[in-house]
Amino acid sequence: MNIINDVSVTGSGLWAAQTLQAEFLRASKSYSPDIDPRLPIHVPLAANLTANSSVIVVGNILAFPNPDLGNALVGSVRVRQEVILYANIFLGNSSLGNLTRTVGNTVTSGNVIAGN
Repeated sequence: MNIINDVSVTGSGLWAAQTLQAEFLRASKSYSPDIDPRLPIHVPLAANLTANSSVIVVGNILAFPNPDLGNALVGSVRVRQEVILYANIFLGNSSLGNLTRTVGNTVTSGNVIAGN
C-alpha cells in the first residue's frame, strides 16, 4: 500500500493554510492536542493582546512549561502567525511575561481579543 502526501500549505503552515486539505486536517479529531499529545496545546487568551502588551494573559497557565533560565531555556507561544518567547510565568494572574516578540521574523499578531 502506498501513502501519497500531496497536502500543500504553501509556506503558511497548517494553522493558516486555506486549502481544502488543510481545512479537512484541522477539522479532524486527531488535530486536537487533547487527543494527540504531540500537537501544541491550544489555550484561549484571557485578556486582549495588543502590539504593546508586556504580558500574555491566558486561560490556563498550567498548560505552559516553566522556563529554565539557568540553562538558557525559555518558553514559546504562538499567537496567530507570531511566535513569542517568554521568560516568566506568573501564576497569580495567569500570565506569561518578559516577552520577546516576533521571533524568527514572524509577523506580529496585532490586536487579538480575549477568547481567541
